[in-house]
Amino acid sequence: MTSTELPRHLRKPLRDLLDAGGRVARDGSDVLIDGPTGLADAVRAHAGQLAQYVVPAVRADEAAFVRSLLTDAGASVATITSPSEARRVVTEICASNPDVVGLDFETEVLPAYRQPITIKFTKGGSLAARQPRDGAAGAALDPYRSKVRLVQAWAGGEHCFVFDMRMVAWADIAPLFDMPLAIFNAVFEVKRLIHEAHIEPTGRVYDVMTAVWLTNGCRPSLAEAGRINYGFDIPKALGASDWSAEALTPEQLDYAALDAVLCRLLWDTQQNEVFDDIDKQCQEVADAAIPAVARMELHGMPVDVAAHRVQIAHWHTELEAAQNALRTASPLRDLRKAAALQAHLYDVLDAETLSTWPRTNSGLLTTRRQQMAINNHLPALAELLRVRALQKLINSFGDSLIDAINPVTERLHTSFLIAGARTGRFAAREKNLQQMPKRRQAGFRKIFAAPEGQLVMALDYSQIELRAVAELISDWIGTDSILRRSFAAGLDVHTATAKSMMGKNRLEDVTDDERQLAKPCNFGLIYRMGNTTFYHYLRADFVSDITFEKACELRARFFACYPDMARWQNEYARHTREQGYTQTVAGRRWRWEWRAQNPEDVDEDEPFYDDTISGFNGAYAVNHPVQGSSAEVMQIALTRLDRALRGERAQIIATVHDEAVLLVPDDPASVERIGAIAQQEMIAAFLEVFPAAPTLNLVEPKVGPTWGDLQSLQKWLQNSGTAGGTPGATSEL
Repeated sequence: MTSTELPRHLRKPLRDLLDAGGRVARDGSDVLIDGPTGLADAVRAHAGQLAQYVVPAVRADEAAFVRSLLTDAGASVATITSPSEARRVVTEICASNPDVVGLDFETEVLPAYRQPITIKFTKGGSLAARQPRDGAAGAALDPYRSKVRLVQAWAGGEHCFVFDMRMVAWADIAPLFDMPLAIFNAVFEVKRLIHEAHIEPTGRVYDVMTAVWLTNGCRPSLAEAGRINYGFDIPKALGASDWSAEALTPEQLDYAALDAVLCRLLWDTQQNEVFDDIDKQCQEVADAAIPAVARMELHGMPVDVAAHRVQIAHWHTELEAAQNALRTASPLRDLRKAAALQAHLYDVLDAETLSTWPRTNSGLLTTRRQQMAINNHLPALAELLRVRALQKLINSFGDSLIDAINPVTERLHTSFLIAGARTGRFAAREKNLQQMPKRRQAGFRKIFAAPEGQLVMALDYSQIELRAVAELISDWIGTDSILRRSFAAGLDVHTATAKSMMGKNRLEDVTDDERQLAKPCNFGLIYRMGNTTFYHYLRADFVSDITFEKACELRARFFACYPDMARWQNEYARHTREQGYTQTVAGRRWRWEWRAQNPEDVDEDEPFYDDTISGFNGAYAVNHPVQGSSAEVMQIALTRLDRALRGERAQIIATVHDEAVLLVPDDPASVERIGAIAQQEMIAAFLEVFPAAPTLNLVEPKVGPTWGDLQSLQKWLQNSGTAGGTPGATSEL
């Protein structure tokens, strides 16, 4: 799209058409206008002008700018349409032994799935800034409904080669993928190679997108990466252009070539100007997981649609009951509406609470979940939270989840972003398996059912964050931490914490309630929560009626039981403030300057003024190495699992936090063998990051017909009558 701002004379007829249920779509360079005859004709009268706004294109000055960038890089565009020419060019590239080849693909929708793409407009009649990426618009991103049209490769020489894959075979350019490759969002291209070309790159693959995290603390688009590193904005409108056209325009070819050129330029900047050895080591851990994640995305998650429809119906029944309860609690106001909720809060809050209630930037009382949850004793707030939770569940994981199922594979394909969160944890796009409800919706995962003849196998690192803390403390103080000793002895850490906090003499004297109370202490206080934050954390999610004094007492007891943790948190936080960053075991750094605020924008009387203007955060100082090092364990685990299971009939289909999910054959011998291999590889991955760590009870394979119906592998084997035992299931390695 060249501009989102339509002329005024186009907006009213568009509004009228859309209000009447009409639509505007594009099919290649054609604009399609549907709706009631008179209203549609009024828009068709301006179809030519409308096309200038809805058909992706670049202005002449933008096209000239792209060509100037290519010229500055010393790369002219050479389009290759002959198989023999492709083989000759690739042979020359390989013979030149380049440090790296910048690589990028453009894809076209397969003929069977081509259809007009609906254009989205604002209520005012202008183009929406974010256009649809699902349906026909999303098909070009789906390897099952599209194919690669162009392969662009630049090795740093005179030409950036653009191979037209309608006329060139993958075999003609296959040696290219044995070279070191620099790719932006490399999982996308590697996924295409594995699925479409049946090729897996054998050379080092550098993902220059995830590498930006290491140098700038953000995950950008390619255009943003160009702005960050080189100070220019590249036109990106042609990214959504019609790559299925018989003849591609010179502007399209230039655009395509520039992406490959930028990939190599970014690699050169990262590797030779801003990276140090620690950055390179950290990036290698993330990049090694690319093939595993590509295959995982291709496999996808099976969904029992019928079972999910039953679940959705149940959620709607629950929502109706919750809405009735809310109306009873607040008969005069509909608290689902923002203005009504503000008025209600002013009515029910006393003067002292009102004066301390957090506010938004616009001065309104905040209505965020945690603030409402810690005050759910107030009239109607508990009922409102219940309505909100169910509505969010339905909106996020109801019919929209079914709609997201791929029509070709009949599976759910999530896009997993390696090191997508600032800690280095995986993030996800599309339907986010990382955010699937679990604790409050225990039965939800039952909809993810294995196909006939297969089973779901899940392997979860037991209490990995507590184990990570145990190792970080031990390394810092130079002796075994209290937590490390607990794990080495095979103790249940929550019970051990409760025993110490409650002053019990024996583990068996700890009650279930005491153990449950120890959980939020373990999971919250390892991240250096202060008294107020810990109090809010307890009230919002665990003990709704706890007092501030009791929360402070629990926190004090916890650190009295773990003095070495208190020492590490305080000393390490001070250390990170002085050195300017916090980092993971593998070296992923978070630099405080990335969140620093301009002193002119901060009141000098604001608490922690110096920290605010420097960007330092004491809680995040300890959060980053714990979460980030745990993330590195999972990245290594997926890499190892993918390699070790190549000879097995097993598919990695998801990773969620510290859990790997597989599909395996419904065969006891295969299940036992795969379970043993997977367990061994995940333990080995943990030891790569924490070599001195105890591994007793670290990973236990679980198996079942669905992701929500899992039992230990040992128990499953016993029930199947073939209990041979899984080597190392609870043994120390």
